[in-house]
Amino acid sequence: MEKEINIGFVGYSDVPNSAVEKEMRDEISRIFSIIERKYCNEQHQDVEINIITGATNCGISKYVYETATKFNNEYGQWFTLVGVMAKEGYKYELYPCDVIYALGEKFGDESEFFIKIVDELYKIGGGNQSQREFAMAQEKGIPCYEYSVKSVK
Repeated sequence: MEKEINIGFVGYSDVPNSAVEKEMRDEISRIFSIIERKYCNEQHQDVEINIITGATNCGISKYVYETATKFNNEYGQWFTLVGVMAKEGYKYELYPCDVIYALGEKFGDESEFFIKIVDELYKIGGGNQSQREFAMAQEKGIPCYEYSVKSVK
């Protein structure tokens, strides 16, 4: 591969109900359609596309990894699944990522590394850590895209 494109995702780690889950999955599907049009073509055939999120098999990470895996299964291996988390993440079920980085002890300790490696960032809802990472990415001039989840009250 001649180049890597690192696409990061942040958002809710807990999903309170099925309406929120459906809305998040639908939004992620729309985002992957954008990514597909933008990067999954002959122009980028020698580019490794890394999908990077929190490594756990819950919330936004789970839905992002499932969508990328489904796409890989249907259309061929376009995406490498990368997890970035603090060691605290080992308390949870992990998604079978291709690569996992466990940095620092507590959630949030990995944020600086995560932002350092992403080329663009998608935020779908989320709490304080997602908001902080989104702001960090914006400060560094990383293209950032934010989506709200209307079903969260």
